[in-house]
Amino acid sequence: AQEETSTHYLLTKSMDGRVFLWDVAEAKRIHSYRIPQSNCNHCQLDVTVDGKYFVAGNSSGAVYVFETFEASDDEGKSAGDRKPLCRLEPYKMATAVHSCAISDDHQNVISTMGDGFLFRYKYYKAPPAEDKDKDEDKDEDKE
Repeated sequence: AQEETSTHYLLTKSMDGRVFLWDVAEAKRIHSYRIPQSNCNHCQLDVTVDGKYFVAGNSSGAVYVFETFEASDDEGKSAGDRKPLCRLEPYKMATAVHSCAISDDHQNVISTMGDGFLFRYKYYKAPPAEDKDKDEDKDEDKE
């Protein structure tokens, strides 16, 4: 059975580093995110195909990975601006990020900045605690 995917969400980004997740069907804002040190930045953002993650860069050369929905969303908790999962930045370069992208497997992030510089970061998200416990149980069963 194929799951029905919802396409009524929209991410918007302003030049002051604010990103908002909107529920278009309900015509309301669901979450807000703040990209640190983002002053008058034209950086594009990118979202994974499954909609779970997005990336956006700032004026200082850093790229941030955010989770669009978190486990607490199911419980109806909303606590202001969402925090980034991680910060990725090049060594000794601090110019504005022009664009960035994240791979659909959530493992690679690419950013462009300066006069044609392209950076690739390997990003690994640790599996949830539940998955780690299941893997450990499987290993114990084998012994």
